[in-house]
Amino acid sequence: EDSDTTIPDGAIYCQDSLTINGTGNLTVSNEAGHGIVCKDILKIMEGTISVTAADSGIIGKDSLYVGDADIFISCGTDGLKSDKEEEGKGYVLIEGGTVTMEAGDDGIHSESGLFITGADTSVTVTGSQEGLEGNHIVITGGTISVMAEDDGMNAAGESDQEIVITGGNMKVNAAGDGIDSNGSIYMSDGELILSGPINDGNGTIDYVNKFIMTGGILAGSGSSGMLQTISSESSQYVISYTQDTG
Repeated sequence: EDSDTTIPDGAIYCQDSLTINGTGNLTVSNEAGHGIVCKDILKIMEGTISVTAADSGIIGKDSLYVGDADIFISCGTDGLKSDKEEEGKGYVLIEGGTVTMEAGDDGIHSESGLFITGADTSVTVTGSQEGLEGNHIVITGGTISVMAEDDGMNAAGESDQEIVITGGNMKVNAAGDGIDSNGSIYMSDGELILSGPINDGNGTIDYVNKFIMTGGILAGSGSSGMLQTISSESSQYVISYTQDTG
């Protein structure tokens, strides 16, 4: 699925760019593979899209854009995915509509950037291993709810990993790290509520370099075995409280 093969591997398969438009309903089912696969740029502008797939739900290899559409996914691996390993490609942009999914692996997986914007945008991941994953995760608006067996938000990739939050209302319930960056985290606005983990091998907040917070609301609860709070360079105040349950 990660190669540039020309062998069709989705119930709907396109080797070139694909745009889904209009106000109708599209139901896609694949008991053996992916739901919708586009090897170039995939744009879902409007409509109600329901996908059930044994593998990934919707793939835009070069990039994946979601506009004012209602998307429902139940799949065995990644819900939404763009995984082209090339500069300027491999990104997911959601700037409207409603996206609801239950995924066996990542809810949304981006090889490069994952962007969620728009006041009326809604993204709900009811089940996943990792909820939102990308080298860069940028959230400027919307309502986001994530349930994850591992990390809720995870910035991971080759280099310059970061999570940037400038708006939005986010709730994350994760058995692994609530928010995790292999680089840095920046938050200037919005509301982020983190629940979990319950084991000391993970942390509610996990970062390598720094977490700079200059605005917004952040609340988190979970085990303290890998406790991290925001960096001292932050202009926002923080209260950190631990309790021994032994």
